[in-house]
Amino acid sequence: MKKLRIGVRGHDVPAENADSLCSQLCALGVDEIQLVVHKSFPQFIYNRKHIETLAEAFQRSGIRIAVYGCYIDPLSDEGQARFHEHIRYAQILDAGCIATETALGVTSAQNDEARYQALVPVFRRFADDASAHNVRCAVETVWVHPLCSPEKTAQLISDVGSDNLYAILDPVNLLESDADPRRAEKTRRAIELYGNKILAVHWKDAQANANDPAIQFALKNKNVTVITEGLIGGTLKNTIQQLKQIGEEN
Repeated sequence: MKKLRIGVRGHDVPAENADSLCSQLCALGVDEIQLVVHKSFPQFIYNRKHIETLAEAFQRSGIRIAVYGCYIDPLSDEGQARFHEHIRYAQILDAGCIATETALGVTSAQNDEARYQALVPVFRRFADDASAHNVRCAVETVWVHPLCSPEKTAQLISDVGSDNLYAILDPVNLLESDADPRRAEKTRRAIELYGNKILAVHWKDAQANANDPAIQFALKNKNVTVITEGLIGGTLKNTIQQLKQIGEEN
């Protein structure tokens, strides 16, 4: 019987502290999380001591941090410095990877080749630094960012040329609009081009679909975690139960 690895985006579960968050995740029946610390705990002060305390809370609860989110503008000096700093935090937290996108917010950079070319040495440094700290580095594709498509993502992985650059697959973020009908096609294309590099899949739909290519991919790859995103309350609980059922039946 194949089991589906299931996680939750941390800041979709309101909590005052890490112990409360872990308790709620355990109650939901999941043991993995995508953690963006300051979004879960807005008053959090980043330093080694506080990160170590956070790590202890997750370890006590048996919750694995599948993805440590550090979403930055990788072409800014501030963003680059922050990412390098947070690689050290991801190591302390024993995170499955540290991940970012290639821009912040909505941009029109999807056709900006100069910005793409500027990203290559940045992600090479990210991947090398992460490797030195035994942390995997991952990038997430977003249509309105320089890394805008499966093809561009495959190109970045190739151009960076590091064994330590991985990917987060978010099928919705590949779409050019809400009306874009090519979700399954683009998901399959991403899997075809760099499936061996995908560490996690984001799932944003209230209804879990066993036939979706992203879910099928996760079922066949035991190291890939399906992480719910943007689902809260009863909807989140129901979707997790659906994902569990899919894992049990496939």
